[in-house]
Amino acid sequence: MIVERNDSNFYDDLPSVADYDFLLASLAAPEDGWFSLVKGRAQRPPKSALTSEGTLDLAEVYGAVGQGHSLLLTKLHRRHAGIGRLCRELEAEFTQRGVLLSQPIAANGYFTPRSAQGFAAHYDAHDVFILQLAGHKHWRIYRRTVEAPVEPPVQSLTPEETGKPAHELVLSPGDVVYIPRGVAHEACTTEDLSLHLTLSVHPATWRDVFSGILTASAPFRRNLPRGFASHGRLRARDRRLLRDLARRLPDDPKTAVAVAQVGGRLLSESDLPPHSGLHDIAAAAPLTTASRLKLSDGVRSTVEVSGPSVILYLPGTSIRGDRALEPAFRHIARGLEFCVRDLPVAADDASKLKLVDDLLRYGYLTRCAKPRRSP
Repeated sequence: MIVERNDSNFYDDLPSVADYDFLLASLAAPEDGWFSLVKGRAQRPPKSALTSEGTLDLAEVYGAVGQGHSLLLTKLHRRHAGIGRLCRELEAEFTQRGVLLSQPIAANGYFTPRSAQGFAAHYDAHDVFILQLAGHKHWRIYRRTVEAPVEPPVQSLTPEETGKPAHELVLSPGDVVYIPRGVAHEACTTEDLSLHLTLSVHPATWRDVFSGILTASAPFRRNLPRGFASHGRLRARDRRLLRDLARRLPDDPKTAVAVAQVGGRLLSESDLPPHSGLHDIAAAAPLTTASRLKLSDGVRSTVEVSGPSVILYLPGTSIRGDRALEPAFRHIARGLEFCVRDLPVAADDASKLKLVDDLLRYGYLTRCAKPRRSP
């Protein structure tokens, strides 16, 4: 799927080539997986490309670009506010449309000089969205598809393995293309440089669900019986055991818990998105039961009931409480503005203030502007 927008300003809040230059220069630990030179495959920067302070020596980096290397910056959702917001907003959009993700959306940036190619033909073990930020890039998308791969190929794919391209396209600034996991592809530049952003999307799979179930449910944690699958073959007894275990899955109470935790894990492994947290802390007035609050911009939340407990999942953390807190947790998770005193929980004012004060102090909630009085 490709969206051609004919709008070179569409991604104005994302990095320009000049911004990318600064992201390179400001990188404090390029050797720790944050930066790679790419020409056929990714390579860590050599010692000669580092200054005495451990930052990138831009002269060496520019020299590598002149030799046809692409510049890969990883985890840009952690280093650029606009990219971070985009990733969190996309996660929210997927969730609202019923698409469960197994991990947060991540973003990598690729700068490629003219007449060059970064990675050779390959496929990814996750879905990707390619956002063209500057310049142009020629993409070849092949018919060769590996069904639901768990890992990318160890080596680049050969022309014999890929076959002829199913699609060839040129991305211009503002365009986006979606490439599902397992679909072979490659890209190169011709007369123009290219800067694009790759968003990595990991939809939850049955593997994620069953992994949680098998870990949580005691019958699946037991040792295999003596003689199971001896000589590498399943006997009639072995098949009966497997069928009995499989029949337990729908009714096992641990199954529902494991399924719910797949969604909760996405939030607990996410980062708190950048917002006005520092300003809110510095300008904070005393919190009262009349204070009006809501989830901070970009913050999402889900609620899971687990036996006698209820869990409020937030980016990077989770809060477990008594089941009586479920209405209050769900009220907060809706993301709408609320008054502290109106929280639907049988608790005194002090307890309500304690609950929201912690969430406010750590940046998960923000104060709402006071409504203007009518003249």
